[in-house]
Amino acid sequence: MKLSIQWLNDFIDLSSFSNEELADLLTMKTCEVEKIESFLPHLKQILVAKVESVEKHPDADKLVVCKVNNGGEVIQIVTGAPNVKAGKKYPLAAIGVTLPNGMTMKKAKLRGLESYGMLCSEGELDIEEFIFSDEFESKADGLLGLPDDFEVGSSLSDALKIDDTLFNIDNKSITHRPDLWSHFGFAREIASLTGLTLKQNPLKSDFKISQDVDSKLGKVSVKIEKGAAIGYCGALMSGLELRPSSLQMQARLLSVGMRPINNVVDASNYVMLELGQPNHAFDRSQLNDKIIIDFSKSEEKITTLDSKEHTLPEGIVLIRDKNKPIALGGVMGGENTEVSNNTTDLFLESATFHRHHIRRAVSKLGLRTEASQRFEKGQDPTNAKAAILRFAELISKSCPNTQLGSINETTTEPIRENVIETSVSYLLRRLGSAKITGEQIHDILTRLNIKCQIEGDKLVAEVPSYRSYHDLTIADDLVEEVGRVIGYKEIEPVPIKMNIEVPQYLNKKRALEHKMRHLFVNRYQFLESYHYAFHSNNDIALDKRYSENTEQLLNLIHQDLPNLRISPLVGLLKSLKENIKKENNIGFFETERIFIPSDGEELPEEKYFFASAFVSSSNDSESLAKLASIVRDLLEKLNLPIAQQIYSEYVEHGDVFHPGRAGLASSSSNALIRWGQVSPKITDEMGLPNVYYLETFLDDLLEIEAKQSYYQPVAKYPASDFEVTLLMNVTDRFADLQSSIGAIETKVDASRDKTYIESIDYLGTYTGEQIESGKKAVSLKITWRNASRTLEGDEIKALQDKLLKKLSKLGYEMRS
Repeated sequence: MKLSIQWLNDFIDLSSFSNEELADLLTMKTCEVEKIESFLPHLKQILVAKVESVEKHPDADKLVVCKVNNGGEVIQIVTGAPNVKAGKKYPLAAIGVTLPNGMTMKKAKLRGLESYGMLCSEGELDIEEFIFSDEFESKADGLLGLPDDFEVGSSLSDALKIDDTLFNIDNKSITHRPDLWSHFGFAREIASLTGLTLKQNPLKSDFKISQDVDSKLGKVSVKIEKGAAIGYCGALMSGLELRPSSLQMQARLLSVGMRPINNVVDASNYVMLELGQPNHAFDRSQLNDKIIIDFSKSEEKITTLDSKEHTLPEGIVLIRDKNKPIALGGVMGGENTEVSNNTTDLFLESATFHRHHIRRAVSKLGLRTEASQRFEKGQDPTNAKAAILRFAELISKSCPNTQLGSINETTTEPIRENVIETSVSYLLRRLGSAKITGEQIHDILTRLNIKCQIEGDKLVAEVPSYRSYHDLTIADDLVEEVGRVIGYKEIEPVPIKMNIEVPQYLNKKRALEHKMRHLFVNRYQFLESYHYAFHSNNDIALDKRYSENTEQLLNLIHQDLPNLRISPLVGLLKSLKENIKKENNIGFFETERIFIPSDGEELPEEKYFFASAFVSSSNDSESLAKLASIVRDLLEKLNLPIAQQIYSEYVEHGDVFHPGRAGLASSSSNALIRWGQVSPKITDEMGLPNVYYLETFLDDLLEIEAKQSYYQPVAKYPASDFEVTLLMNVTDRFADLQSSIGAIETKVDASRDKTYIESIDYLGTYTGEQIESGKKAVSLKITWRNASRTLEGDEIKALQDKLLKKLSKLGYEMRS
């Protein structure tokens, strides 16, 4: 959210504060000011200049030579602008000025004549979004002509009266303060913090009502059905002429991120940003004589102001006249009653809705607006009538002949003003070391417009309506108010005194999670990522392993995320896609829950996963080997049974993994880690290169770990390695080759004289020109060991020969 300092000064004199001091005050006591910036700062360097004379360039048909008065001297400017005229005033970028497009003005020669700057257009000044009145000569292909009363030599920023400073407010820090979603709300807050007096209160207007308007335009009745609104105010207005707003109003809207449209739309937005109260103007000629605030019926349709048609679910707040829907309550108006160039009469609306109704509409429709953001936080119903009066006041400045009819005010519940009963001692106890008295507490609460009565130790606080809705409701809220006003730095932090005890149990799952996180960050150099626990329908289609009977959410946080997460893979792929533009060697991991659907009406099974994925600039074989080494190292560091790993082609879920390029690390009876290259069908759809992925479930690892200890002492005697490359059919699996060689032994009795296979490792696959079609060359390493002695040369040779003979009988040929 952006705050205009110029706008704040309409309500409170801030001249005694520097921008930095004010930002620090708000940050320490109210909300975080993230940034201070100027509005269109380059316009301070642009001067109002008057063209004294215009002559044709002697050597160029399309150029003219101008003598230009910049307020200090007359300089020569050569320009090709078609609308430059002697006696007129234009914006001047003098030598040394830098324009928004990055161009810095320098002395230049155009066809032999010197030019000392440039006369500017709207586009060159980056002010094309302004809608200039007839006083200006505004053309898309020419200079911006300025009014005759602009002072020559003044900055364009001063001449337009749009010099302003903006505070960027962190929205999250005012989520609980609906009263601060406006300029007047912040002015009132600053007054409370500083003791300054407000210059004016825009919520109190004496704008005159004309009874003639109702009889002339036909009075409109209002009815609220089923508590669809807390309150609704409506009024008719006649005598409208659609035209541009004042430049000051346009500038204020632009400075806080809203585009000016016309005097009606701009006044509506201005009131919302000033008072925090959303409102809307309907074309009276498109309405009948009855307004009904109700809930939508299933499949009911409305086309909103953005020209999008919405098919509504049941239960969305909808505003209708007798015949048709005309607005989504608290979100956006309807296109069928939009104000147009032919509009002369309006029906003004200002309402207050229950915040949960608006949140539901935003969630179901995926449509969030400036109005809905404010209603989602909760609004003070007393602002509704004031907003209509302020709207009428602003419109009357651009259309003096307008008249406002009587305001029809309908409510469904009384205005809330919370009364909080507590004690001074309770507040002092909660404030800890803060040195403060009951009198000071009374003074602080009174400055915050909270009526406060203290009798002895008893304290009774009457909260004003603008802070009674979802804000100040309990005694601890008053503690927070007093604490922030006196300053948190005034409260000395005191450590909690408590007995230190050894935890009675060890959370093994959390310990395993921390250990794996440590390994992936520090050893494997992966980054941790976090994702929503919800999937879109497209996410479900990417990984279909548990897609049947996927759990659907009843209350969506977003209409595109209707399902509970069923795959660890999808979020990691999204993280890779977001970052691969800048880095082609990157990996992410995540540990969280997926929700595996169950049959029937059972709740889904929640399983904690640990998954990682990476992309690499290395070739496919190297990347796959890297992934395999991570799997092996991970199991070793987790003290899981290395010798019981079975690296086989993993085909259980072939839609996720690339056929022939995936594996399963498991014990004799339990799956541990699924790993491999992600199916190209998935990565191609995501626009990703080859991705290498592993996943495991923490409970599976804990179950294996709990069964027994796999500690083996370090071998005393050396092993014997035998590397060999075998020719085989391209369809043959490494798992079959591995099982042909023999079983790997895990538990070894060092007292027995027995030679055994300690490991069988895959080294790589070659399918180049030297290999005949339909074949592949697979390299592997077999390791033998005897726990009681060193193997002799003849023994080793006999083992190798026996193995090769066995493999040959099975159809595996050794490649020379």
